[in-house]
Amino acid sequence: MRRIPRIFSRTAAPNPARFISNTTFDYPFHHLHLLTWLPSDGAGPVALAHPLNAMPHEKVMSDLIDLDEALSAVAVVRGDLSDGPHGWEVSLDIWERGAQESYIASWSDLLQLLATALPYWGRGLRQRPAMLAWRPGAAPQPLRPVDDHLDTADISALLADVTDARAARALRAVIADIQSADASEA
Repeated sequence: MRRIPRIFSRTAAPNPARFISNTTFDYPFHHLHLLTWLPSDGAGPVALAHPLNAMPHEKVMSDLIDLDEALSAVAVVRGDLSDGPHGWEVSLDIWERGAQESYIASWSDLLQLLATALPYWGRGLRQRPAMLAWRPGAAPQPLRPVDDHLDTADISALLADVTDARAARALRAVIADIQSADASEA
């Protein structure tokens, strides 16, 4: 017997999902912003994940789902679009509890499951403080686009493993250059 993928509701006309939490998941070199919802179909919570830096790999997602035993699936925003039933839309990687691999779904698939409006932050708008401040029903907030490639958190984390003083100084100089460029643009 084939199983229905979690991204599809078990009920014909789902009620709006209940908002559960707004948090982040930090894993070495992978940071995700998570909005967790409880769909009305009774099949367990689903999280919408916006990667704050690199796209997560299988081990990251497996550990995330194992960490929260209630999660039935995580929908990860991809960097591409798909031709969905409503035209071009955001693609999602769906990671389900107990599944051997992920599959691709569309933003409209997730909207149908959750039956509620969802926030979307484009790559250059994924700013942790603003994302963590979001709540259902909140008005859109103006955000200044940032270059997501200039996040120094992962580079700074590497300093702990650098034993060569010269290499550490060079790494600190790179971090300082990036931070001063960000400050001058603000």
